[in-house]
Amino acid sequence: MTVALETLFFPEVLPEGWVRPLLALGVGAAFGFFALRLRFLDASGAVAGGLFAASLVGFGGWAWAAPGFAFFFLSSLLSKLGRGRKAAALALSEKGSVRDARQVLANGGVAWALLLGHAVAPGSLWYAGFLGALAAAAADTWATEIGTLGRARPRLVTTWREAPPGTSGAVSALGTLGAALGAASVAISAWPFAPAFFGRFGPGVTLFFLTGSGVVASFGDSLAGAAVQARYRDPATGAVTERRGEGFRLVHGLSWIDNDGVNLWGAFLGALLAMACFRAAGLGS
Repeated sequence: MTVALETLFFPEVLPEGWVRPLLALGVGAAFGFFALRLRFLDASGAVAGGLFAASLVGFGGWAWAAPGFAFFFLSSLLSKLGRGRKAAALALSEKGSVRDARQVLANGGVAWALLLGHAVAPGSLWYAGFLGALAAAAADTWATEIGTLGRARPRLVTTWREAPPGTSGAVSALGTLGAALGAASVAISAWPFAPAFFGRFGPGVTLFFLTGSGVVASFGDSLAGAAVQARYRDPATGAVTERRGEGFRLVHGLSWIDNDGVNLWGAFLGALLAMACFRAAGLGS
């Protein structure tokens, strides 16, 4: 697929070795531009996302780029769905649906590091961890976006008490279904571009490992969100929120752990679980 696209865009015009880097830069620039225009990312997020996209194509190829793009665009589209019903949940969150560079790194930083690890010392476990990290990020994002559309109030994983929709660490049946669909979307998007990887243990087992890793990691993300993520009391309204502001008082968690830190932990856990599953099944490094 990579060779075909390179031939399509640069047919015998450039010296050998220059085709992929220029293709990667072009894809990265287009990614950042459209993400900014569609208001999926702000300016800082577009720069970070564009660099990530260029790295995916340049260092990994389409087996790495396809799941990365699928995660980003599907999750971003979901964030725009049902905005009216999500208004209350967005009011509690630290940031809105337009993501910045920190959010890009929180969701994609672990996958990015594993891609670079593969570029330095190629190995199949890097790819397993990469997909696990993205599956976890997608599971968490889809759980939130789909879960907040439901009418049932979610419950905190630590106390099982009801909580307002959008509360970090709160889970629901609909949100859990969303987590499974999100993790599966990453795995399925990679399948056509990595037949050897999916053929090693069979597509069914591979999808099960990746989806399961993503869902379990999303629960680990929720546990951290409920237990240690900082929440503040708004002095004007008395509401508890992830947002910080003048006069806001810390009422829960640790001040240095925000939603980006929790998401980074979730992605790391997803990568670790996926690598452990495939390693235990006999996948070599």
